[in-house]
Amino acid sequence: MQMLMQETDDEHGLTMSQIIGKLENRGIKAERKSIYDDINLLREYGLDIITNKGRTTEYSIGSREFEFPELTLLVDAVQSSKFLTEKKSSALIQKLETLASVHEVKLLKRQVYVAGRVKMQNESIFYNVDSIQQAIIRKRMISFNYYDYDVEKKKVARRDGHVYKVTPVGLVYIDEYYYLVTWSEKYGGFANYRVDRMANIEVLSEPGARVPAAAKFNMSDYCNASSSGIKKYSSRSMS
Repeated sequence: MQMLMQETDDEHGLTMSQIIGKLENRGIKAERKSIYDDINLLREYGLDIITNKGRTTEYSIGSREFEFPELTLLVDAVQSSKFLTEKKSSALIQKLETLASVHEVKLLKRQVYVAGRVKMQNESIFYNVDSIQQAIIRKRMISFNYYDYDVEKKKVARRDGHVYKVTPVGLVYIDEYYYLVTWSEKYGGFANYRVDRMANIEVLSEPGARVPAAAKFNMSDYCNASSSGIKKYSSRSMS
């Protein structure tokens, strides 16, 4: 199965002689009949193995979990994402490449150029999103420090390093930035924070505040908000 998944696709197959030779190179001796039985067993397992009969009979993988155009789309999205660092982009693309044949991987290994795109330099945002998701699932409060940027683009802790404690209710991805949407009991409304400006995020044991039924969080309202209007939108509750 590994051999067929890695070395065959719609354009490339393996003959029975090639399969036997590759197995021998791995220290496995096999006869044609046993390989036929193995192929039939893999088909029963659900693997789409195609038999291509021509001058020679070749075997190859037909349909896959992700078709090549789908993988191309995912690789392009990862490569061009401003949210991901170069290191994290490369790691994710390498994982996506394991879903393609070695022949298709050559086509996936291409750089997508997006004018004016600057990749994130801090990989911690990737794990910040995971921590926030865990807090939302577990219905726990989180604490963090929040930063602004001065005229020299240097981080400056807001409110002299004040530790924020909030109830997370959702994550929104708008204009290539993640925003954490929170509920404020004090102000009786929703507020949001840009995740790449959050640091020292900690999931607390303290349960999150209950959002009143009259102020239900509406994800589509946030997703439809423009990047210029999201700060205005964050200061009021939604029905």
